[in-house]
Formats: sequence, C-alpha cells, structure tokens
Amino acid sequence: MSDARLNVASIPYDRFPGTAPKPEDGVAVAGGRGALEGRVVSQHRAPVQPGVQNENAAGRLIDMDLEGRDVDFIFPGSWASTLTGIYDKDVTLPEGLYRAYHYYMRDYCSVAPDRLRASLQVPASDPEWAVSEIKTFANEKWVSAVWMHLPVGLPVDHPDLDPIFATLNELDLPLVHHSFFM
Repeated sequence: MSDARLNVASIPYDRFPGTAPKPEDGVAVAGGRGALEGRVVSQHRAPVQPGVQNENAAGRLIDMDLEGRDVDFIFPGSWASTLTGIYDKDVTLPEGLYRAYHYYMRDYCSVAPDRLRASLQVPASDPEWAVSEIKTFANEKWVSAVWMHLPVGLPVDHPDLDPIFATLNELDLPLVHHSFFM
C-alpha cells in the first residue's frame, strides 16, 4: 500500500491558536503538507488499519466492523472545497481533479459500495460540466450526494445553477454544501 498524497499549493497554516497571523502563514509551500495533516485526532477503540485513508478499503471495513459502523460517508480532504476559490475563472484544473477523485472513489468503494459512500464534487462555476459529471456517476452505488462548490460571491440560489438543481431532483440526489461544514 502506498501512502502517497497529492497536495496542490498547500498552505500549512501553522499559526498557533490565539496568536496573531504572520505574513508567511498564508504562503503556499511546494510539496508542503496539507492543512489537516498531523492535526486530525482519531478516536478509535483500536489502532486503525494502515492506509485506510488512501487505498486500504478492506482495512476500513475491518475497522468499521470492529467499531460497529454499518456505513462510512467519506469526505474528501480540504483540497476539494478550496479549489473553486483558487480557480473560479478557469475551472479546468478543479474539474480534472474532481473527475480523478470520482474514479478513485469508484475504485475505493467498489469493495463494498453499500457500506462505503461518498459525494460527487462539482464546481458551481461550470453548471454544464457539473450536470454532465453528475449524470455520469449518479447511478453508482457509492454516490450518496453531490457537493457543489460555490465560488466567492455566487449565491446558492442563483438562476444559473437551476440546471444542477433540476438534475439533482431528477436523480433524487441531495446537495451537500461546503458551508455546512465550515
């Protein structure tokens, strides 16, 4: 199993809570760690199977069984919600990364798609692509929702997003909005 990670223009933000930010706190570091690396505390009854967050889906199922969890809804790392803010005018990179994530999740969840679930990631700044991507993956068992990433200043009820909402309604998929988690 590999422990490889993809970090795109990571900003580690090492500021200690309660201290004033320094200019370097907001600087992207090539190859730097992600914002959550080394900061997430796991609350498990036993040591977690190695690599469950990357490639070891079978190990995740073992952990789920040990802890009595029937279903895991898997959230992407912090990268997913930050891409649209960085690339709100040209969404080519976010769309490519979102699509790669969807294929990755298809593969990861394939060992037990009734138990391993996730959401599709789509940028609101390209409704046509979002609708196409939703329709491509909507019937996959692992797909439980759609997480629409809004660029700064675009309200969730903007008429340009109507095709996305119509597609969600047609396919009976709920919307996950990133502000629910912020």
